[in-house]
Amino acid sequence: MHLHVLDQGSDAETCELIRSFVARGGSRSAAFLPGNIGFGRGHNRVFERVYRQTRFDYFVMVNQDVLFGHPGWVDQLVEGMADPAVAIGGPVVWQLCDRPGVLLETSPQPDVERIFSIQGSVAIVRTDAVERFGLFDAAYSPAYFEDTDLCRRYVHAGLKLAWIPIAQVHAYLGGQEKLIRRKAEALRAEHGDFHARNRALFRRRWMAETAPAVTEETLERLWPGVYRPKRPERRADGESPASS
Repeated sequence: MHLHVLDQGSDAETCELIRSFVARGGSRSAAFLPGNIGFGRGHNRVFERVYRQTRFDYFVMVNQDVLFGHPGWVDQLVEGMADPAVAIGGPVVWQLCDRPGVLLETSPQPDVERIFSIQGSVAIVRTDAVERFGLFDAAYSPAYFEDTDLCRRYVHAGLKLAWIPIAQVHAYLGGQEKLIRRKAEALRAEHGDFHARNRALFRRRWMAETAPAVTEETLERLWPGVYRPKRPERRADGESPASS
C-alpha cells in the first residue's frame, strides 16, 4: 500500500508535520499546493500522480477530519470490493447537523440495491473503473455533489455501489472545526455559492434518477413525525373509496 498526502494551502507548521511523517520511511509521499483547488480536482491530481508511478487495484480516499474505530479498516474496505462489478464502496455516512458525525458498525444496514451514493470522505474506488469512466468531474469544483455524480455515472454504466460497514468518526471539533469553517469561507469568497450551483448542476444531469428516489417511504424515514403521507380516505363502513 502506498500513502500519498495532498496538502492544499496549509500553514508552515502543518506542512512540516506532513514532511516529518513522510520522512519516517515506508511507501509514503506528499505534495504541497499553495491554495485549495477543491475536493474533486485534488483527488484527481493524486490519482494521476500515483498512477504515473505505479499500478494499483484500488484508490482509497480519506478526508483529513476522519478517525477510525479500529485498525484494519483498509483491509475491510478491500474485502468489501470482492464483487468485480462493484466500482466504488464505503460506509454510509449519517449527517448530524452541527455535531460530530458518528457511524458505528452496528448502524442499520441499508438495502444494498437501493444505495444512491457513497460519500467521498471515506471511499474506495476500483482502478479499472476510473480507467474506463474517469474520476471526479471538475465541473463540480471546488466541492459538493462530485462524489454523488461519480456514483451515478458508474451506476449508469452498469457498475455497482457497495456499502462497507466500518466504524468512523468525523472529528468536527475544536480547532479542526474552526479550520474547516475558515477554509469553507475562503472558498465561498472565491467561488460564490458553489453548493447551490453544484446542486442545480446535479439535478439537471440526474433529475430522471433522483426524482424516483424520493419516495414516501424515504421521506417518512428521514423525517419521522414531521412528514405525513397522504392516506386513502376511509368511508363510514371502513372501506377506502378505491376498494369499492
